[in-house]
Amino acid sequence: MGKAMNLAVHLLDLSVVTLDKSFLVSDLKTGLDPADDVVLVHKTDHYYESDRGKDGITHKRTSLYVLVILGDVPEFLKLSQFIDLYLHKINYFCEIKILIELTNTQKKMKPTLLVLAAGMGSRYGGLKQMDGLGPNGETIIDYSIYDAVHAGFGKVVYIVREYFREQFEQTVKEKYSGITCPDGTPLEFDFVIQELDKIPSGFKLNPERQKPWGTAHAVLMAKDVIHEPFAVINGDDYYGKDSFKILGDWLRAHEGTTGTSCIVGFELDNTLSDYGKVSRGICYYDKDLHLTGIAEHLNIGKEADGKVYGDNSVNGETHVELDGKALCSMNMWGFTPDYFQLSEEVFTSFLEKNINELKKEFYIPYVVDVLMKESGYKCEVLSTDSHWFGVTYKEDRPGVVAKFQELVDKGVYPTPLWKK
Repeated sequence: MGKAMNLAVHLLDLSVVTLDKSFLVSDLKTGLDPADDVVLVHKTDHYYESDRGKDGITHKRTSLYVLVILGDVPEFLKLSQFIDLYLHKINYFCEIKILIELTNTQKKMKPTLLVLAAGMGSRYGGLKQMDGLGPNGETIIDYSIYDAVHAGFGKVVYIVREYFREQFEQTVKEKYSGITCPDGTPLEFDFVIQELDKIPSGFKLNPERQKPWGTAHAVLMAKDVIHEPFAVINGDDYYGKDSFKILGDWLRAHEGTTGTSCIVGFELDNTLSDYGKVSRGICYYDKDLHLTGIAEHLNIGKEADGKVYGDNSVNGETHVELDGKALCSMNMWGFTPDYFQLSEEVFTSFLEKNINELKKEFYIPYVVDVLMKESGYKCEVLSTDSHWFGVTYKEDRPGVVAKFQELVDKGVYPTPLWKK
């Protein structure tokens, strides 16, 4: 109930959302403040002779016009019943009239997908973000976009490097020309450059630095093109359908909120490699599922006894048995737009200490950790049973190709992926 009502918008702001479902019109006695779950849209005072009391005074009644954006139509009756009960519970007389107005398309706020694709893929030996791995040459990014679009995302922003932007942008535009979202609107794209010299004014880049500033710096590059809740993913990782649905639902439910974010946690067992040991950041959280920290573990792998072991880089313990169901970060985050300003402030402080460092990097987990400790920022841990996989070395490629073919054979994805 709360999630549905959190999507309510002011009627005067219809420029940011298209009316799709319904109006709630309530005639309430004067003095009633709208419930927290209702957004006041328009207020009109009426004076009725029939309401003249024994004292000879004409009583004023106020009409509150409320707009609610809902999910499915069947939820509307349940919603109206809730409001009716709620208002009676607080001893206010009300008459609820329901007007349903349907349009051809359902339009809600569509989150943006921010893809970190600036990595050079040096260990893999090529531009792995553009490597065809699906039955019809689909890339890992293609599958991520497909899952995101079907989870309600409406725009994709790529973070790229200048040296391959032209090739990358041309490939994307040719591939996605004519592709639309489920509601028929065009899928939008934007491209943003990440370079070393893109730092706040007042700082001078060390000319000897060659290493990129890191994932949090990459996200900052998109501050001028993203104005809605957004997700962040790696361009060369496969996350699965369920993870995008969970993340999309969270982003829509948090439209208009500030000071909060989320991270999608994958079960450790679902991220292990068949080709060697891996490093993973294991999430720690409180009883309310709010992140308290991420501990990097190295050399993680399943051994002969069927158990998972790894080295804790935080406390120095080695060959520690790990819970295969523990949630770990695969760099899949959800943010509201206020994150950009908050992150930029943290970046400025970071540069004050590290502007002359040649290898120090500015990562998303670092920013979230600083914000949580210094300003009460919240990061909710969402869990998914999706299997993660990616390409790190050339030897990984055949296995990933086989996995995508298996998903197609099972009917998880169509082939070709997009039908124009």
